Amino acid sequence: LARLRGDHRTSGGGREEALVAEIERRTKSLEVVYLGNFAWMKGPSRDDEAASGGDARDASHVSRACRVLATHQALSPFFPDTSKVLDIIREHEGAEALASSVLGAGVAAAMMMTRDPTALAVRIVRALAYDHGDRGWA
Repeated sequence: LARLRGDHRTSGGGREEALVAEIERRTKSLEVVYLGNFAWMKGPSRDDEAASGGDARDASHVSRACRVLATHQALSPFFPDTSKVLDIIREHEGAEALASSVLGAGVAAAMMMTRDPTALAVRIVRALAYDHGDRGWA
């Protein structure tokens, strides 16, 4: 919202609040399509357990993708240059870059302090697999 207020093409007259509301509306409509039925995620060579498509672990990733797509759709009319819209989206989504660097430093410190770096690496990979599911590792 602050970024929208700072740009003359999207700010003024309450336009930024209207844009945020439009992004929310578009996000919800995309989530109805993509989160309502995970069958579209089903791959051609999945076993019976994964044959139903995605699961709850995938929902957060799909939801985030819906928000990014909705943001792109809502801001595109105001920015003829697509790279500007992508920069705004990257800046917004990049807000987690700090968290990522802090986590990276934490993992590096944990690897230095652990007695068994291999066991720690296995636990980290298992946690990633739990978060992303088997699709991220296929």
